[in-house]
Amino acid sequence: LPFVHLNIATPDYLKPTQNQSTWRRPRGMFQKNIALQWIRSNTNRNDDALVYFADDDNTYHWKLFQEIRKVQSVGVWPVGLVGELLYERPICLNGKVHSWFHFIYRKRKFPTDMAGFAIHLNLIHKYSNYIFNVSATSIGQQESQILDTMTTQDQLECLANNASKIYVWHTKTQIMFITAADKLQKAGITYDLI
Repeated sequence: LPFVHLNIATPDYLKPTQNQSTWRRPRGMFQKNIALQWIRSNTNRNDDALVYFADDDNTYHWKLFQEIRKVQSVGVWPVGLVGELLYERPICLNGKVHSWFHFIYRKRKFPTDMAGFAIHLNLIHKYSNYIFNVSATSIGQQESQILDTMTTQDQLECLANNASKIYVWHTKTQIMFITAADKLQKAGITYDLI
């Protein structure tokens, strides 16, 4: 498998302090931007390829990569152990996103995790000026930023058996906080994939 290893440090002023949650700071934006720059400089817009922002704190089932290969434009699927829930996911009807099962950052236009979608390379080239916005207003909005630029909800492709199978999970070597489950229960909302 050929690969390129790119790296760029996050500026110190954007790194979380010892007592600050990591989600309060923009995470990985500089790294994603250098990756987008490299992709645009080293690929052709007509190449049949896909862009997926994999992360070191995720666990991937091999079936995820079979699903990613199906993406024609922008594909979406569930992500496990994210957003203080057992999973977040698009709710799909007949292959189209109807709504979203999520809890954290309720006002997100596309309430999914970075691990929950892939984008066809031609869109990365089509929106050649797009970079992740490192402003404070973008915290928790990276996914919505890129998806809102490159697609609409009605154009999203539901994968992983109509978004009913989980093939990627946030797995960290720390205690997971599934605190939103109690709040869902109090609101009368139940998990539908368990």
